[in-house]
Amino acid sequence: MKKVYLSLFLGLFAAGLKAQTISATLEQSGSANGTVINQQGADHQADWRQVGTQNNSVVNQLSGGSATPHRATLRLRGANSANNTIEVNQLGSGNTADLELRGSDNQLDVVQRKTGNQATVDMDVQGRTSRNQLTIRQTGSLNTLGVSVSAGDGNRLIISQSGDGNTISSAAVLGNRNRLDLNQGGNQNSITTTQSGDDLRIEVLQTGNQNGANISQTGNQSEAFIAQPGHTNQAIVRQTNNRQQATINQTGNGASVQLDQTGGNNNQYTSTQASVDNRLDLDQNGSGNGLMISQLGASGRVLGAGQVGSNNHLSIEVSANAVTVQVNQTGGGNTGTFRQR
Repeated sequence: MKKVYLSLFLGLFAAGLKAQTISATLEQSGSANGTVINQQGADHQADWRQVGTQNNSVVNQLSGGSATPHRATLRLRGANSANNTIEVNQLGSGNTADLELRGSDNQLDVVQRKTGNQATVDMDVQGRTSRNQLTIRQTGSLNTLGVSVSAGDGNRLIISQSGDGNTISSAAVLGNRNRLDLNQGGNQNSITTTQSGDDLRIEVLQTGNQNGANISQTGNQSEAFIAQPGHTNQAIVRQTNNRQQATINQTGNGASVQLDQTGGNNNQYTSTQASVDNRLDLDQNGSGNGLMISQLGASGRVLGAGQVGSNNHLSIEVSANAVTVQVNQTGGGNTGTFRQR
């Protein structure tokens, strides 16, 4: 096993001395290689490329509160690159992590602490069963994240943002049996996701105020779970094709849901809202679909709960005041129940 250790430190020790960009560039090929890059100070750049199997890479970039940001760039190349472990730790503000992944059974872990950090990930494994796992943790305010999986099956992405004003600008996943777990703690959060393929799963947890989630799934037998405890939350879910399942739980004021399940059969939607002014706009098109709605707040509205097709079922339970329910079922063999308490 080959090991490479690089430690770089930059400090200002004389008047008039300007900090310069300190770069570490590394290329590795083969198996069972180990790399550790430690950079401390300001304005560091780590650029490394790996091709092979069972390699282990660690990059630590540390800076002071007012230091110039760091940048880490990884290129894991080769369709046969497998069982590699990569860890990136960035401490400071305005840091950037840019990761490109090819291969299978790889594990990536990115940690960014403080304010205004950015992580960008691109996975493209040419349609192979990849089973890669990516974990990104951002702690602080005004962090952004962009993830693209352009091909591959069995990947799992675990993303956590803690702080105010965070956003996941785009998390696009193409392939089958891919899983996306998103967790945001703080205020003014926003999530946008897109998945295409079969047997997909998205889990979104938002804790705080003014959160928003926009999820789109195209394929069969996919699942979307959204939990938004907080105020002024909203969720829009669009699912296309058969055997889709969506579950949304909202706790707070001014919650709003818009759901479209179209182009398929045997889709299910379950919603629980417990806030002052709940709103729902639901549409199912197909056969054997089900809507289960529960509103527990002080007031609420169910708007445009529509089912087009046959053998669909609608269940609504409310325990709120000033409720307006508008339901439309078109087709044969449909059933509906309404309960107010």
